[in-house]
This record gives sequence, C-alpha cells and structure tokens, in this order.
Amino acid sequence: MRIAIFLLAALILAVPVMAQEINETQLNETLTQIEAETGGIGPDNPLYIFDTAFDKLKLWLTWDPEAKARLAIKIAEERLMEAKEMAKKNKTKEAEIAVAGYEEMLNETERALEAIPEDGSAEISEGAAKKVAGIQAELQNLTLKALVVIQHVSQKVIAKAPEEAKPALQRAFERVTQHLEAVQQKMQEKRERIKLKLKAVLNLTTEEAENLTQKIEAETGLKKAKEKVKRVKEKTGKAPRNITEEIGQQRETAHNITEEIGQQRETAHNITEEIGKAL
Repeated sequence: MRIAIFLLAALILAVPVMAQEINETQLNETLTQIEAETGGIGPDNPLYIFDTAFDKLKLWLTWDPEAKARLAIKIAEERLMEAKEMAKKNKTKEAEIAVAGYEEMLNETERALEAIPEDGSAEISEGAAKKVAGIQAELQNLTLKALVVIQHVSQKVIAKAPEEAKPALQRAFERVTQHLEAVQQKMQEKRERIKLKLKAVLNLTTEEAENLTQKIEAETGLKKAKEKVKRVKEKTGKAPRNITEEIGQQRETAHNITEEIGQQRETAHNITEEIGKAL
C-alpha cells in the first residue's frame, strides 16, 4: 500500500503545470458580459419570494457538500446581479434584500465547504484538495464579478443617484466584498490543512507539496481564475475593499485633475503676463 502511495505521488508530481495565459480580448468580453448581466427575478417582483424559496429548496435537496457549495456560489452570483439592478433603479431597500440573500448563500458555501471530508487516506485528502480548489475557482469567478459590479455601481449608479439614496446603497455594497473575503479566508485555511495532510500521508517535501498544489490548481481551473482576477485588478488600476473606498478614489482622481487644470491655467496666465511685459 505504501509503495502504491509513493507511485501515486511520483505520477502526480511528474506532470508539468502548464501556464494559462489570459487573452486580452476574451478578458474584455468577459467584463462586458458581467456588466450586462441582470440576474433573475428581482426583489421588486412579487414572485421573488417564490424564486428565492425554490433556490433554498434546491440547496436543501443537494446532499453532496461539493455540489452544494457550487450551487450556493451560483445563487450568490444571481443575488449579486439582482442587487446591481435594484441599485440602478434607486431601489435601496430591494438592493439591500438582494445583498442579504447574497450573504446568506456565502454562508451556505462556507458550511458546505467545512462538510467536505479531508481526513483519512491519501485518496480522501487528494480528493478533498481537488474539490476545495474547484470550489475556490468558482469563488474566484464570483470575486471577478464582485469587482466589476463594485466599479459599475460606484461609477454609473451611486455617483448619479439621489443624495438621499446614496448612504443606503453604499452600506449595502460595502458588504459585498467584505463577506466574500471572509469566506475566501476560510477556504484558504482548509486548503492549507489539506496540503499539510497530503504532505504527511505521501511523505512529500515542502517543495513537492507545493508542486502538487499548483498542479491541482491548474487542473481545477483555479490557476486561470486567479489570473483573471489579478488581470482585472491591474486593468482597473486598483482593488478597493468596498464601495466607499472606490468612490473616494474617484473623488481623489477628480480633485487631482481639477488641480492639474488649475495649475495649467496659472501657468498660462503667467506666460500671458510675461508676454505683456515684453511688449
């Protein structure tokens, strides 16, 4: 049995991890598609209560922890897009309802994640590593959407919303990334635990354990999902923690532009004065 485990480890580590490049055109198309998404029936629709109840029923009937986590993330994405649409309509109460539903689904994701067995044989630990990495890839896709939604809402919605609606919208969307970061932290902690168990069971060195982790990330699509999030953060030039920070950065940029224009005008005025004296 021990020989079989060593052979399994050798086979796993022998497979190279291929670089996954993100095409710029495809990335732009993805961002445009995310911005255009509307989600399902919104909280302003009388049928919304039935829509959310059906989603909860589907979760309740899903017994497998991995499948449940993936389903919860998918529903969270839907709630996020509903919140964006409610914000566009200046319906603050409905936007808050959608964000609350989004948070509820992230809580479901966390519970399902913890239910994935990670102790036991090498096969169980490796299976857990692949399952959690796959779920994290889905969560990275949700992170990507959250970044795009935050930018869209701050630039095109809250900035133009009535003054009385702005505080509530800001509070609602501040929770979007905060809750997401908490779940990601829990997920990363579970992945670290699994990596240590795999290292012990397969008797791997630290470098070999890291190589195995990288291979699993490539196989499950996590590596590519992480790269997409990284590229989006680079593309926007920043990665704000919440909607207030995003708006603050926009105001600072506008202030800097105003100052620059003022300095240019002062310079032009000085030049004009110099010409007048010379004449």
